[in-house]
Amino acid sequence: MANKQSAANSMTRTLLTLIGEQRDLQVLGLTPGQLQGKKIRKSLMEEFNNACAYCGTSLTDTTMEMDHVIPMNKASVGLHMYGNLVPSCKPCNTSKHFFSLEQFAASHPDRVSGASTARIQDRAIRHGADLDTQPLREFIEAFYAGMAPLIEEKKAQALALLPGPTQVVQETRLAIQKKSEYDFTEFAKLFPLGSIVRAKLDGKEGVVVDYALEGDPGKRKPYVRFLYEPTGKKITRSPKQLEVIRQS
Repeated sequence: MANKQSAANSMTRTLLTLIGEQRDLQVLGLTPGQLQGKKIRKSLMEEFNNACAYCGTSLTDTTMEMDHVIPMNKASVGLHMYGNLVPSCKPCNTSKHFFSLEQFAASHPDRVSGASTARIQDRAIRHGADLDTQPLREFIEAFYAGMAPLIEEKKAQALALLPGPTQVVQETRLAIQKKSEYDFTEFAKLFPLGSIVRAKLDGKEGVVVDYALEGDPGKRKPYVRFLYEPTGKKITRSPKQLEVIRQS
């Protein structure tokens, strides 16, 4: 279920892609088309001898996944540049997730050797992709902060342009509500999508992204799903276990 935070994240990734492609054009002469589809996959596989850049596992066209060494999000500000892209096996790509190369290597010494880390770092330098700069971080942070309310504003403006529901639609709505096991309307007012919640027992915090019904048939109860940033996973909690610490 989309919300203004996930939309802002998507737009931030799009901006990081556009910046990275333009940077590669300036410093390496690579056009954006060379960083897409089969071309980039073929080039990376050839450069790394059909092996995972992290652990050295042999790869094929179907098992190879592309990974951004510096994660492409507002926290890490990795750019979509050739020097920031490496071929990866699925286990490494999944384990690395939003971690930096140094963090991944430290937490998985069995998968990432010192030689692999040095090679990836040296490659980033040679391709001009070692761009972890504070000004860029501040710029992206400001962009992200500005996008969330802008998206909410434009969403409201767009909805105002749409016609009201017809009689047929209203009848359909009533029929759906009768069949629905639970009406989340009031529930969503207590825990709005995009708001920040904290679990009272373990202190985990995250952005509300969805709701769910859990339990045995006839006894199902509503739960809140929020995105726990450190792991990137959705966590489900009972509303009694949560407190809203910031409204959307």
